[in-house]
Amino acid sequence: MKQVKKFLLIAMGLALAGAGIYLIKTISDPQGVIRALPFLLVGFGCGIFGHSLGDLLAKKAVRSDPEMARQIEIAQSDERNIMIGNMAKAKGYDLMTYIFGMLVPHLH
Repeated sequence: MKQVKKFLLIAMGLALAGAGIYLIKTISDPQGVIRALPFLLVGFGCGIFGHSLGDLLAKKAVRSDPEMARQIEIAQSDERNIMIGNMAKAKGYDLMTYIFGMLVPHLH
């Protein structure tokens, strides 16, 4: 069942990206929301496709090597790695707030 869900997400990602590309090519003079919609479709479609395909391939690779699966599980649950990941997220968020603060006045 999970396998079918992954394939459906992969297909949905491809469909969204394809629809976005189709809209980019066919709409000659977009107005309003239609100006951004095709690019959002491509972005979300590629994101869903890449995440689903990557997860599917990772599970397939781990299924063939149980020792590697055990090592990955240990690395993911290691408290030091979790702390390092949380600190990296915090630094990324701090940097993002400064960058967005600098870019907001220039958006209009």
